[in-house]
Amino acid sequence: MKATPIGLLALVLLASSCALGGPEAAEMDLVVSEIDASPLQPRIGHSSVPAADSLLIWGGDSGDEHRPHQDGAVLSLTGGGWDAIPPAPVPPRTQHVAVWTGTEMIVWGGATSEPGPDRHAWDGAAYHPQDDTWRPIAPAPEGRSHAMGVATDEWMVIGGGHTPNRPTDSLLSYAIADDRWHATDIDIQVQAMAATGPGPVLLAGTDTDRALAVRRYEPEGESVSVVPHDVELTGSLRYLGIASNDRGSAYLLASDDTRTHVARLSGEGTLETIASHDVRDLRPPVDLVVAPYDRGAMWVTSAEEVISLNGRNLSVFDPHSGGLGYRRLTELADYCGAEAAEALSAQGLIAWGGRNCHNGDTSLTNRGLRIQLPS
Repeated sequence: MKATPIGLLALVLLASSCALGGPEAAEMDLVVSEIDASPLQPRIGHSSVPAADSLLIWGGDSGDEHRPHQDGAVLSLTGGGWDAIPPAPVPPRTQHVAVWTGTEMIVWGGATSEPGPDRHAWDGAAYHPQDDTWRPIAPAPEGRSHAMGVATDEWMVIGGGHTPNRPTDSLLSYAIADDRWHATDIDIQVQAMAATGPGPVLLAGTDTDRALAVRRYEPEGESVSVVPHDVELTGSLRYLGIASNDRGSAYLLASDDTRTHVARLSGEGTLETIASHDVRDLRPPVDLVVAPYDRGAMWVTSAEEVISLNGRNLSVFDPHSGGLGYRRLTELADYCGAEAAEALSAQGLIAWGGRNCHNGDTSLTNRGLRIQLPS
């Protein structure tokens, strides 16, 4: 990976109280470097999964969902080199789910080249990087594409996305050790998910009135419960995101067209609003107008910094100091990676693939960036 910074501003995050009015946001001090050339073809619809000191890229398409890819590669985040992943024991696909279990990357579902209802894949496979081998997993009760997935210690939970005929209102849960699936009905349209420990998964979305709704799901017992929240929007819900860290700390971002509210999961299991900011400075990752076709990403670090990436808008909120930093990534490099796949690792935020989007160029790319966030 080239270590030469592409852009750098010597501005720091503002530190102030977490008052709901929120402090002014500051442009972040970011160092951005370009990733070494990839052996993969330019693409969108692929997955990007961080695993220890590497990044796993797989699948996707070259601008035509009916002609997806079956290949992938591993990027070393310490050495910078690429290695090819062997062919998977499933057909090529794009807009699939990929999760990291701690030892394996599981890819499931997505859109294949098959015509009709069979285009939404039911099957999947698990890749073990240490052995450089794949194994097929049991087929799910139904197929879907453009879905989301999270992994707990024992489960992979799938939500959202599309079945052959319509958006789905059920969850699919895969017991990793037992290689079995079950489906659970859900009373909301899931738009964002976060694993909060060895079992529970938080689900954020909209109810039948298109209002913000949050649920807690226990895959072992297939139980769904309401998570109370005090988020009050002045307009219709437009942007949404939810994420947690490995310590179980979870945060929700929800906004209308003007303000973003930050809510933290309390010890009593409720989401309590702790801050509010202008949506231009803190934009949740999922735009409900275009979901599920183009989602951003959201993370909570071990230090509880909340990171939101919506398009090329990157924001970092520190709930302890109240500091908020933002940056428009198009200001930092001639590659902005629209529709890229992003992942957060100990080595920084990695974006790879997607579209060039400068000066009217919408062609696909196999370039990528490493973004070093402020410490």
